[in-house]
Amino acid sequence: MRLPKWHLVIISVLLLGLAGIGRVDAFTPNSDEYMQDTLWRTPRTVEWQFLQGFPTGAARTRTIDGFNSFNILNQPLKFSTSPGSDLAPADVDFCSTTDPGPTTSYVEWTDHNFSLGTAQVCTAITVDPLGGSFSAIDGFRIRLDSNLSYNWGQAYWWLSKDNIPPAPPTYQDLWSVMSHEVGHAAGMTTGGIDGDGHFDENSNHVCPGESSGEYLERETMCQTNLWQSRVHRNYDDHDRAVLLPAY
Repeated sequence: MRLPKWHLVIISVLLLGLAGIGRVDAFTPNSDEYMQDTLWRTPRTVEWQFLQGFPTGAARTRTIDGFNSFNILNQPLKFSTSPGSDLAPADVDFCSTTDPGPTTSYVEWTDHNFSLGTAQVCTAITVDPLGGSFSAIDGFRIRLDSNLSYNWGQAYWWLSKDNIPPAPPTYQDLWSVMSHEVGHAAGMTTGGIDGDGHFDENSNHVCPGESSGEYLERETMCQTNLWQSRVHRNYDDHDRAVLLPAY
């Protein structure tokens, strides 16, 4: 028996012109601080789908690359695209309070204003017929902004697989943003200055800005993704310190 689900919203915000603060490695994050008490049941491969309307071609490839950035951590939790056609909006079952079936996991291309991407996770309580119960994440929804130029002026998604040289200054790297959102989908949903699963841009000293000259060492789970940046596709030391022990 599955009880009603609830969801937690995670928002990734884009900021410009961050002040240079340098990198101080004395800060060591931990899973207990940043991973919610309820995680995915493992071992498990979570299947997900593109929602109808998602662009074809390189945008899909870079989205899958974002999930693979997590998969290469060699955790008992994996993410895999579901075979078959794209998910129809009418077939979405996300955080339903009435449907006892599993939650749909999917990635959507939509204009949602002033954030590059958002992630939500659903949890459900399952009652064991033999007694007891447990709570676990059983679905996620990731949304990518379909209209960067409208929300940010002259701005575009960078869809190339190449990591160097830097992209033009008006581009955002889709692969990096997806890696960030997948970190949330894996359960990194608490902790940080806002309690939303992001490393603090200032006090934690792991998210240096562009002017510091050390932005190449920014962690993937910092709250912002810098313009021109394509260096946050794979999880760095502090990211891994949170994600690896969780499973």
